[in-house]
Amino acid sequence: EKNFESLFRYMFSERDNVMSERTVGFSIEKTTYGQCYDKILALIPHFNHSLQFATKNSIVGLDMSNSLDWIIAFLFFIASGYRPLLINARLGKTAIENVLSTYNVSAVISDEQTYSVPTLFYDDVCKSTPADLSDNIFSDEVLFMSSGTSDNVKLCVFTGENFFYQVRDSINIIKASPKMKEHYEGQLKHLVLLPLYHVFGF
Repeated sequence: EKNFESLFRYMFSERDNVMSERTVGFSIEKTTYGQCYDKILALIPHFNHSLQFATKNSIVGLDMSNSLDWIIAFLFFIASGYRPLLINARLGKTAIENVLSTYNVSAVISDEQTYSVPTLFYDDVCKSTPADLSDNIFSDEVLFMSSGTSDNVKLCVFTGENFFYQVRDSINIIKASPKMKEHYEGQLKHLVLLPLYHVFGF
């Protein structure tokens, strides 16, 4: 199926592959897809407790620095039936607040900024009391903010099917630029440099 639930299951189907690396002091800390998947499942009850006031399928903003925790929070929204709004942190606070108000955003998960809607800090959510798990229904929409260069911020909505074709067509990038899939010390490496709306052409 061309939806986020299928993409989510497929993304974590090879548990032992390395998903991310980061330097910690003088060593490299590796996280596998299996470890990330297990962490998402473990944190879902904590997120559900913290967002119990927000109705399922409502829009919840995500304003965090690029990190593995950003990926975990983003995928939690998808796996728990919320529609994530990826906040463009380069916009001014007034422009962001206008979007939050106009589109009735239920809450924002943040690692630093606070907003006029309920703002939950990621670290606090992870430490919160877990809620009893109910059946989770995957959402199938992600919302992006435009750059707002015209002082008129627009939201672009993309479905799991939109993502499906973007991911499927990425093989053409590899075919056109074979050096992108060269291995370093026996492992395939990618550096995440740009936000999704640049990488995928949104």
